[in-house]
Amino acid sequence: PAMEADLRPTSAELAAWGVTGAAPSAVVTLAERLLFTAAAFRLGLVSTVVLPGYNDDPHGAFSDLAATTARADGLAAILDGFYAELAAHDEAACRHDGQPLSLADNVVMVVSGDTPKSSFNRSGWPDGTPGNSNWLYVRSNGFLQPGWFGAVSATTRTNFDPTTGAASAGASVTQSTTAAQLGILHAIARGDAGVVAAASAAPY
Repeated sequence: PAMEADLRPTSAELAAWGVTGAAPSAVVTLAERLLFTAAAFRLGLVSTVVLPGYNDDPHGAFSDLAATTARADGLAAILDGFYAELAAHDEAACRHDGQPLSLADNVVMVVSGDTPKSSFNRSGWPDGTPGNSNWLYVRSNGFLQPGWFGAVSATTRTNFDPTTGAASAGASVTQSTTAAQLGILHAIARGDAGVVAAASAAPY
């Protein structure tokens, strides 16, 4: 019971992240789950957490820009608070060159979705993207080359070369997808190429 109490976020912790009773329920839920996750990492109880989607219908995002901006700012504050909480504690199972490593420097975050909204149509921000493209956002702690891989225009999806990372009209969906997933594994394994090779010999 004491450990469970330590995992549960308090109102004070939520308030420190800017989350109050006036916040949208989707914002409150995400903050609670990330605070719970940070505590579980701090106590060494888990190594991976998969959270459900940010449960918020974005179709009307451009109809009320003030509300959308406030929600976006709230989301940013939650993510900043999450990594600040992680930075305050060392990783118990891993060190770097014999020195302590903060949880913030060891937690890889991946944000994924399924065919996000079309960012080229402000009216209703409809479902469907060019080429039915999906994308991933990865905080890799420096183990991946930063930047955008592939490209999406108003009408076209362009994959990326799995070896160079450059946009390539000749690269297939499978090649790009595999390279992206193996790149994430590379970051999670803190650059251990052997871990990636055990999963696949495909380039990334």
